[in-house]
Amino acid sequence: MLRKFKLKEIPILLILLIVPILLTLIGFHLRSINGPHYLRSFDPEYSYLISGVSLAYLKSDLFMGHPGTPLHILIAVIIRIVHLFRPGNSLMEDVLENPEIYLHVIDIVIALFAALVMLFVGYIIYRKTGNIAAAVFIQFSPFVSQQVFTIFERTMPEPLFIPLILLLITLLVLDIENKLPKSGILKRKFLIYGIICGLCLALKFIFLPFLIIPLFLLSSIKEKFKYLITTVVAFFVFAFPVLLNMKTFYEWIKSIFMHSGKYGSGEENIIDFQVFILNIKTMDQYIHYFFIVLLVSLLVFLVCQIPFVKNKIQNREYLKLLFAVILVMMFSLLLIAKHFASQYLIPVLMLTVFACFLNIRIVKSVLFPKIGLIEPLIYLTIILLFTFSPVGFRQYVEYNKLRQQSAVAKSNLLEIVNDHNIGSPMVICSGIWNVRPEVALWFGKVMSPGNNFFAPALNKLYPNTFFYKEVWKVFFDWENNALELDKILGKFDKFDIVLCHYDENIRSELLSVLGSREDYKLDLLYSDESLHTYIYHYCKSDKNSD
Repeated sequence: MLRKFKLKEIPILLILLIVPILLTLIGFHLRSINGPHYLRSFDPEYSYLISGVSLAYLKSDLFMGHPGTPLHILIAVIIRIVHLFRPGNSLMEDVLENPEIYLHVIDIVIALFAALVMLFVGYIIYRKTGNIAAAVFIQFSPFVSQQVFTIFERTMPEPLFIPLILLLITLLVLDIENKLPKSGILKRKFLIYGIICGLCLALKFIFLPFLIIPLFLLSSIKEKFKYLITTVVAFFVFAFPVLLNMKTFYEWIKSIFMHSGKYGSGEENIIDFQVFILNIKTMDQYIHYFFIVLLVSLLVFLVCQIPFVKNKIQNREYLKLLFAVILVMMFSLLLIAKHFASQYLIPVLMLTVFACFLNIRIVKSVLFPKIGLIEPLIYLTIILLFTFSPVGFRQYVEYNKLRQQSAVAKSNLLEIVNDHNIGSPMVICSGIWNVRPEVALWFGKVMSPGNNFFAPALNKLYPNTFFYKEVWKVFFDWENNALELDKILGKFDKFDIVLCHYDENIRSELLSVLGSREDYKLDLLYSDESLHTYIYHYCKSDKNSD
């Protein structure tokens, strides 16, 4: 049990508040400068939002690509609570009409949750071990790279990995220090490990290598078996829609594993070694320091296998845990290299500081067992190195300038587009962002299996809106009906077009489709080539109009 809080610990608490407050301010700042999500990227933000609405209506047809169900659950709860304070429209209509309000609240809640967990983690480590330096050092885990702590600008599973992995690290620290309670639920270590790991696995399968860590600390085969069973049960509890859509989920996972391309695409050769090597080189540019920590960890572990060195280690559990972390780091890199995306690195990057912590504790017990000041000095040195490294706060400041420039340019573009009073009927062609929220909603709807559940509300809020999909060279309506151009012109003799796509070939393709009707003309109303955005008006040519 924790000791009763004492007033003299207030200065300690203030120290432990520094890193969580910093994380919160960064999260809020990023949301304030980026503007609407659809201006930056609506993949996967709107997929999770639409699935969250589905779950709020107790429907199990969700976007399950990760599977990401814990985020669906959180979003469903948040939008239900927010809607209590927004009477008038139904929940569905209010979310679809004001998606950015709900996404903004979701982002704030996730950032605050991460900050509170970070404070809790620091406080627990300090109260249980008395080591304030170690507590602050563990809190610093997300700040090894701007790639990690800036993820709070996105609505996706990765931001939730930060507080959950911090909780796992805290449990591991207390376990190897023999500071876990001797009674109550925490006495059953296998249960707590299983629940946390099952929850994280339900967020994203990229967490899979982490499952080996508790196996090194659980003492008996029986406990290890119980841990694995608990993990599986917890996974299916937190990812319960998987049980209701097992066939679809199985085919999705199978396609990802058996194909070398992203999202189950590419050839059926599991790994494209040329792409695999290229991804490893790309990761080295992102996380060069991570590879250094991994190599140092390997060196420390190997040196500690020398008998006279090993005999000096006071707590051999640190060595076992270091080996487990090394394996996770290596397996994670191999898994990510198959289908690389920068956000996939976030869970394993959260182990960087923890690996440093384990190395420091081991080296100190061997070389400086009686010098207490050496440990906090090393922590401080590493914090400063990460803070001023090219991929830390320096990169954050540099990227913020680019973020602000992009956000300002897109916000100005949004005002210009709105000034053109583009209305119904309208055709939208888009990449991963657009000046119109309709395409973000359509994307989120398409990514949800039970997507026609939203069609009536979307038709009511955004009538006569169509979407051009370059893969099939046809247009779609809210009900996912594939429409040829002639069918749209059979209902409307004119419409506006908003085209926002970085691929100029797709623009040329759409213009070619529209140009197939010689009795119609295409007028360019506005263009911004730097942002690849064009507005057209499509109507009958003068010689054919009566």
